Amino acid sequence: MIYVDSNEERCRVPNLLRRMNISVIVQSLKVGDYLVGNVCVERKEISDYFGSKESGHLDTQLYEMSFNCDLSYLIVEGNLIETLMNRSFKRAPFYSSLVGSSFKRAQDGKMGQIVTLQTFNEYDTALVLKFLHDKVEKGEARLPRLVKSKANPDEILVYILSSFPNVGEKRARELLAHFKTLRNVFSSCDWRVGKGLGDKLNFKAQSLLDKEYEGIKND
Repeated sequence: MIYVDSNEERCRVPNLLRRMNISVIVQSLKVGDYLVGNVCVERKEISDYFGSKESGHLDTQLYEMSFNCDLSYLIVEGNLIETLMNRSFKRAPFYSSLVGSSFKRAQDGKMGQIVTLQTFNEYDTALVLKFLHDKVEKGEARLPRLVKSKANPDEILVYILSSFPNVGEKRARELLAHFKTLRNVFSSCDWRVGKGLGDKLNFKAQSLLDKEYEGIKND
């Protein structure tokens, strides 16, 4: 059985899985697009991958996957050559980012492992999900026990700063290298460090520092 997020009904993958005689249940998932046993799978069309990478949304998704699940897969689907030509993007940075995504492990929660894969089309993605499903059904999807190590203070600073809107890990490191401390970062009126942030985004981040917590409201 594979749980499928309701947004994925717009693609062919769920129907392809049904044709492979795999039971599919469509519902709203908290994390990821597919849940195979306890394994989370996020499917991204390659154009969406670039967009979410540039906006920083992908970093948030990878954190949630690693925080909530022991093992997750990020599947990037599509024609790489065609997409790179249309976006004037080179192969090396793409594969570098793909490898880097597998290291986006949360500093807390389950600190789960993330595996990145590239598939050519929806049928290939469905095949990956089928093989993963078969492994889980046979009880062969097991992870070694991870021993939680003492958190690195520098990584904690980067994690805190990169959690703000429009601040990715790279920008967070640039800002910390320039300002040295979080206090200095948020006290500054100008975040224009190299290719860093401008005043408008700085204001948006600073406004969160004074925002009162409203709690979780039930509908």
